[in-house]
Amino acid sequence: HQNRALHVTGISPMVDEALLAEIFGAFGQLLTCKIVRDSAGVHGFCDYADYNSACTALAALNGREVLGSQLGVAWHVVQGAKEDTSNHITVFVGNIGDAIDEYTLFEAFAQYNCSDSRIVRGDDGRCLGYGFVTIRTQEDANAAVTAQDGQRLMGRPLRVSLARTARHSESKEGG
Repeated sequence: HQNRALHVTGISPMVDEALLAEIFGAFGQLLTCKIVRDSAGVHGFCDYADYNSACTALAALNGREVLGSQLGVAWHVVQGAKEDTSNHITVFVGNIGDAIDEYTLFEAFAQYNCSDSRIVRGDDGRCLGYGFVTIRTQEDANAAVTAQDGQRLMGRPLRVSLARTARHSESKEGG
């Protein structure tokens, strides 16, 4: 079951649900599109009929400026039904520039069934030049490594490989 729901942050107070639906609807059929205003600001949820439309919208709209506000678009993970990533494959991504954030890294690997991205930072908050993406299947992870190794992201050729350390070295069985 692939995620088809996007969480949108950084929405201008001038944007209403009709405009949000118009912007996100350009990438595929929306099942729902709603805006929530709370203490965290204005954010929205767009649920697509299919995974590919959601992927395309995420890649095209994350970081896009709408009415003077920069959108942050990410997969919406339903609380309580948080995806179990323990059996997902971790992929190492090296030679990352300072300009690259988790969103940018995630976008670069979104088409490979990516579930998470993390950039390793020093104590000063600066990128240490590498990070990791978590990919749902070994097949997709292998495809990501093959396709993305040496590809440029914001001008720098990435070094991509399967991470050496298994995240779950001991299986937790029994009671």
